[in-house]
Amino acid sequence: MNNDRLITGPDARSSMSTLPLVRLISAHPVLEEMDKRGLPSDDVLDSVGLNREALLDSDTFVHAMVMYQFLEAAADASGERDFCARIGENLDLSKWYPTVGVSKTASTIGDLLTAWVVSATKHSSAIQQRLDVHGAMAIISGHRSFKLSLTPAQVDGFHVGFLISILRHAMGPDWKPSEVLVTVSESKALPQIFHGIHAVKGDRQGHKIRFPAQWLARQFDEADFLRRALLEKESQNPAKSIVSSIKQALRPHIGEPGLSGPKMASICGMNYRILMRLLAFEGTNLTQITNDLKCEIAVGALAQEKTSISEIAGQLGYSDSTSFTRAFRKWTGFSPTKYREWKL
Repeated sequence: MNNDRLITGPDARSSMSTLPLVRLISAHPVLEEMDKRGLPSDDVLDSVGLNREALLDSDTFVHAMVMYQFLEAAADASGERDFCARIGENLDLSKWYPTVGVSKTASTIGDLLTAWVVSATKHSSAIQQRLDVHGAMAIISGHRSFKLSLTPAQVDGFHVGFLISILRHAMGPDWKPSEVLVTVSESKALPQIFHGIHAVKGDRQGHKIRFPAQWLARQFDEADFLRRALLEKESQNPAKSIVSSIKQALRPHIGEPGLSGPKMASICGMNYRILMRLLAFEGTNLTQITNDLKCEIAVGALAQEKTSISEIAGQLGYSDSTSFTRAFRKWTGFSPTKYREWKL
């Protein structure tokens, strides 16, 4: 490892006013995902002059270009251009170093995003995070003031994935992707089906997310926010097919009222008729997908003794336990009570 690339302690803090630096531990979720998939993480780190010990030191900073090179190399090793965006989507705010504690005092979405902008200044001088309001629209963005020798596709994808996850989970059933516009340096760095969001190609100098300014005043409930985020974690691996991508997009919405076919298509960012044709080609339909999702969620919840059957029924959108029991027996051949007894 080239130690000249690392800046630590007081030297890092004083250099942040003149150099584009990033706290290295910020990239630890990427290393974790690589290890989970069995990717050559140590080789990738070595190719950019880093090692895993450096990524565990919260007081170590590195020039932004080294960080960007690492993220690009990680995506190349995975073979997936949306690699870092998927990781950003699945970040745990309570554990990712730059966001630890940002949601504790937030009472609105505006409070939460403002806390992120303030916290970000402590962890990077490479991107200036901003939250602006222009009339009826709000924009949360990151702007670089230095010139880059590569397209920062992965770091843009990571930030956008993380911020869109915040907005989706905080808005809950009122999330309206048609009112959101994302600008990134490379649109292919985002998932093909990205929760119904329209993404456009920008330049290398930063990312932008435009959304209705009235969302900023929406009440923020940390417990509900975390519940939605947990519910979405079907898997830590990115979706591999059109069906799994659709299931991944629908999962956090599965218990919401009025989840019609056209609304599900909108969540997936697709025309309803086109979506129906694609699913027919795959030998399935939205009814089957939603039933599969509900069954998967129910099976997981029943394996945990702390969640009551009535609570599970409510989370899946059933008006009572009887309706849920009938559906569960149809899916599995067992009643929820018998399944739990067998599983526990």
